[in-house]
Amino acid sequence: VDEKRAALKQQRHDDLFSVNPSPERAYPMEQRLNLALEEKLKRTLKSALDEQVTAKETEIAAARESERTREQFLLDCLQKEVNDERTAKLKQKDVIRQALSSDWEKQKALNEQSKAAGGLTKIF
Repeated sequence: VDEKRAALKQQRHDDLFSVNPSPERAYPMEQRLNLALEEKLKRTLKSALDEQVTAKETEIAAARESERTREQFLLDCLQKEVNDERTAKLKQKDVIRQALSSDWEKQKALNEQSKAAGGLTKIF
């Protein structure tokens, strides 16, 4: 009985202080990281993020280009309108000048006729 008790005590001591070949099973422990797998996952996530950033930048650049094109079209339309207005004003001035010039020429011709007729009537 003493031998059995001593063997049981020794067995408990060995179980308590011995090195377990599989410590994860002996005590709950955090799983160790696989560095290669972790690096692969990081590269995958980084490439996915880079793709998202590139797509967003492309979308923003396309929106900017579209907005710039719209603004350029608006400016071109406004410039054409301004040029058309200037041309119309110049034509109107030219028409008025021509009318005044022809009226003046008519007046001058009438004055010359009246002088030739005896100078009785003077038209201004």
